[in-house]
Amino acid sequence: MWRELNETDHNLHKVNENHAYVVDQFRKRAGRSIMDGWESVKQVLQTFEGRGDKKHVLEGYYGLVIENIDNEAMVDRAVESAVGRK
Repeated sequence: MWRELNETDHNLHKVNENHAYVVDQFRKRAGRSIMDGWESVKQVLQTFEGRGDKKHVLEGYYGLVIENIDNEAMVDRAVESAVGRK
């Protein structure tokens, strides 16, 4: 049991590191206005969640387009171009 917990904790740490890297890369490529908009949307969603209203908005929000695309590394450039990379 301890081994499984340790392995799960290690995997979670790797996922968190990867997420931080992806967010950092996104920040570098997106530009200030896009990042400000992203942060604003996150704050609005957190407000709705905290108040407990607007559940239809929370349930219908799936994140940024780029967060919902799972692709291989070799097609990253095409995806970035298609979604308007600067």
